[in-house]
Amino acid sequence: MKLTDWLALIGAAAWVPQLVTWVISFFSRSKVVVFPAATAEICYGSFGSAINIGFVFSASQKAALITGFALQVTRSDGARKEFTWTGLNETISEITDAYGNKQIVKRAQIPVALKVGTDDVKDKMVLTLDDEYSKENDRLSIAVVSRIDTIRSGSGSIEEIFRTQEYRDLLQFRKRNFWWIPGGYRIEISVSSASPIIFQRNIFALELSSIDSDRLRSNVDLLESDARNAIMRNFGQKSLEEAPLVVPVNAYPRLVRN
Repeated sequence: MKLTDWLALIGAAAWVPQLVTWVISFFSRSKVVVFPAATAEICYGSFGSAINIGFVFSASQKAALITGFALQVTRSDGARKEFTWTGLNETISEITDAYGNKQIVKRAQIPVALKVGTDDVKDKMVLTLDDEYSKENDRLSIAVVSRIDTIRSGSGSIEEIFRTQEYRDLLQFRKRNFWWIPGGYRIEISVSSASPIIFQRNIFALELSSIDSDRLRSNVDLLESDARNAIMRNFGQKSLEEAPLVVPVNAYPRLVRN
């Protein structure tokens, strides 16, 4: 062999340890897979648009620590939103009495992180909200609370808040952001982790019928009652019986893998 051939061989050999490190790193990563339930829960209310889906999380090769979960949702007309996790529900037990009545015990938690091991699977209901809406809704809500504090410091009646611009801005924002029109929706799932992982790409679709959309739109008519009752419970010393919770109606379309 010529000297140049020996030099080339030595140079190539110098990369071998780095290549081995890269290969080991790749194959030692946790592989995370998620399996969604057959249906999704679609919601609209004072909290904005929401998608809640039951998922089974599975990891292979090594455990994974999931620190973020998001749904990128695209409507058939091209409009897009990102929904990020805000809650996790887990069924702890299901009890059936002698008469066939079922009682389901669930545990709710704030999703700081979710550890997925290799020797078990995690079955969770993931609650997600429109991230952009949530930020603006929080800003407007803080403005309303600040105005309430001003009214109360001046010995004014809590009823005055319903005549302020801050309250009108909040209510108008909630009413004009209804998003669930009839048609198809493409949902792509993404996760983030504290360490590098391999995540199997997941894309699903659902179809909202006109009936589904109309049901969800009917919640817009409840927004004012919901906001008023919430203010009266928290600041007007009204009981839950006097200012009841407003329960929105939801839709439950089927999920189809794309």
